[in-house]
Amino acid sequence: MQKEILEPFDQPRVSMFICGPTVYDYSHIGHARVFIVYDVIARYLKAKEYLPFILLNLTDIDAKVFERAKREKTDYKNVVTKYTNELQKDLSLINVRSISSFAMVSDYVKQANENINTMLREGYAYTANGNVYFDTSVTKDYGKLSHQTIADLLMRRVDLAPNKRNPFDFLMWNGRDKFEMRWESNFGSGIPWWHIQDSSVAIANFHSGYDIHGGARELLYPHHEAHLAQMKALTKKERPVKYWVHTGMIKVDGQKMSKSLGNVVRIRDAVLKYGSDALRLYILSKHYREDVVFNENELASYKDALTVLHDVSEHLKDSKQDSLDSNAKQLIDDFYMAMDDDFDTKQALNDLFALSKGVLDGRIKPSKTLKDSIDKMLGIFGLTLA
Repeated sequence: MQKEILEPFDQPRVSMFICGPTVYDYSHIGHARVFIVYDVIARYLKAKEYLPFILLNLTDIDAKVFERAKREKTDYKNVVTKYTNELQKDLSLINVRSISSFAMVSDYVKQANENINTMLREGYAYTANGNVYFDTSVTKDYGKLSHQTIADLLMRRVDLAPNKRNPFDFLMWNGRDKFEMRWESNFGSGIPWWHIQDSSVAIANFHSGYDIHGGARELLYPHHEAHLAQMKALTKKERPVKYWVHTGMIKVDGQKMSKSLGNVVRIRDAVLKYGSDALRLYILSKHYREDVVFNENELASYKDALTVLHDVSEHLKDSKQDSLDSNAKQLIDDFYMAMDDDFDTKQALNDLFALSKGVLDGRIKPSKTLKDSIDKMLGIFGLTLA
């Protein structure tokens, strides 16, 4: 990973595209980590006088959605509506307030068809097996985003099928498999596949490029690699996405937290048991790029740790003095230095607690300026202390 200075395309606006969940079930705390991390990034950018715009992409064209609808004997749109509403409830529960817009991929099928046609016409795509594939041989540096050589890619073949030009060419339009739902196009009926869904949403909303693409690290290959290849083909830019910001996974017993594995902790259950602030602190106590082994005892400990933040807020509420002593100023500077260093919430949280404990044990003098500074830090972390 190489760190870079943030230089948005259209400063002070910072445009962000976040790969959201497939809306066929309740969200779990693995999803919460993604939502909370990018919410804090947006809050911090806003505190630094940027204008963040977050687009959260929601997948509603997917076999899991169709299967859920079939199992429940209802239209797939009813499944999508139900779980999109439940997701928005969960976002409210964990105080995620920074999402500017939601995008359902089913609203962008027309754009997906147009984009596939463009890539077919310009030689980036081809038809085979009743499907449309992206030809990875014609895009520069395919595999670079996920740090893979051609030899590596050959060991990770995708969308296995005969008649593909390259083993790692990826599917854009599935016209061969039979699904409960199908859409029409000039290259046959079928469904736009995962990668072109997201790229079409991004092109429609951000046109020639945007600043930050976020999501879990497990999406890096093939999804984000494919997304980048399509974006380069459609925008004719070598760098249509300036920065890639990937969160690590939350693991349970060595495996990622996943609905398919049945090892999930739902967001609403965690909030009911521990509260939103404790869940946010638990997630932000790790660097966002780290994998996390879920530990319920550690999560519970942050419920107790909140007492320090409650106590310091109470201690400072009537402060009148405006000056900051040197210890307070250093810890405040350290907080912002940590956040400037790849959004290091782990270190920034340590600085916030050190500052709070210093006030409570008398080593740091109370002041109105200090209260305002701590309130701002709490706001960046999205803590309500309710």
